[in-house]
Amino acid sequence: IILALCNVNPNKQYPCINIAYLCMFIVYTYILLSKIYPFFKEQKNISSYMERVYYWYNINKYDLVIEDCENIGIRNDMDDFYYYVYGISLQKAEQYEESNQILIVGAQKSNNPAFWNAIGSNYLALKEYDMAESYYRHAFCMIPNRLIPLYNLTKLYYYKGDMTHFNEMITLTLSFSPKI
Repeated sequence: IILALCNVNPNKQYPCINIAYLCMFIVYTYILLSKIYPFFKEQKNISSYMERVYYWYNINKYDLVIEDCENIGIRNDMDDFYYYVYGISLQKAEQYEESNQILIVGAQKSNNPAFWNAIGSNYLALKEYDMAESYYRHAFCMIPNRLIPLYNLTKLYYYKGDMTHFNEMITLTLSFSPKI
């Protein structure tokens, strides 16, 4: 076909080159669109899943959050809130080890101490008090003006039965004045 088109207008100088460029452009566009279209279609599916995930999370339907997040999977292009929602939902379903795996990925992507508090709470539920304490302390060191890590440490010492540290943390927590 290209050779036939080249001979259609013999008066013009180098007509085959223009037609060849046009054909190459069409082929290149077709290849590019065939590669990009599935990506956009997948992104549309993921964004519809994400809307549902956030909706389920906001109305405390954690089992549905987990189901949709399992369909989406762990991807590098997800935002940190996705990992938080997924991890907290697993925590609410008492799947603490799986929750920690998801929350650790989110903590690597985010500087939010809420990830560290949630991981500490998972370890507290698993009765691994030393691990829980280290995560709560790390959360407090990240942003020392937050009360939540101190409250979590107070709770930890109470459940652990360490009344000396518990009383110290009660005093510290009650006298703490966070910056607003």
